[in-house]
Amino acid sequence: MPYGEATSTSTLIDRKEVLELSVASHDAAFDLFWETYGKVGPRKVARRCWDKATRTVSPQIVQAGLERWVEYWLLPDSAKVKWPQGWLSDERWDDEPPFKLAAVESRSEAPGMGALRRRAAAATQQRPPAP
Repeated sequence: MPYGEATSTSTLIDRKEVLELSVASHDAAFDLFWETYGKVGPRKVARRCWDKATRTVSPQIVQAGLERWVEYWLLPDSAKVKWPQGWLSDERWDDEPPFKLAAVESRSEAPGMGALRRRAAAATQQRPPAP
């Protein structure tokens, strides 16, 4: 469409619906990240860092990196859980956690560990039994 030509109302509505859907899916992706991380630290600051990080990387890549780190944080004697804004600012989704050869067990009480333990328990309940 040449510059200055009027657009139809239906085209504007379609664009608005697409924008609303993309905002809603971005919000849902952050909500999943926040729940997976364990709701540690100030949500507003984490959201700002999330928005900045997901400008260049898809939310699915960040979430996949977080899933790897959650497995590591559930190991005994793993490193302490970093606040989400630091984890996002440091682009830790690109890093591989330093896994140790140990069974996944819950750690002593630390901020966010309750949500991580509940998530691990739910995941083990959903797995089918080994043949």
